[in-house]
Amino acid sequence: MKILDAKGLKCPMPLIETKKALKDVNKDESLKIIVDNETSVKNVEHFLTDNGMEVERTEKNGIFEIIVKFK
Repeated sequence: MKILDAKGLKCPMPLIETKKALKDVNKDESLKIIVDNETSVKNVEHFLTDNGMEVERTEKNGIFEIIVKFK
């Protein structure tokens, strides 16, 4: 699993970094994106689902983890 730590980045940087990270992930791998604000979570999740990817989100103490599952 590849991990993208985007904590502390303001929008739209988590989304931009997610797009870059997706180019380096093989189809048999998964990607974990870590962000620390609700706006970034929404933007990243919308992008991923709009592009046919499944996401699983967890949150603990204001830190969100988005796991990308490729279809």
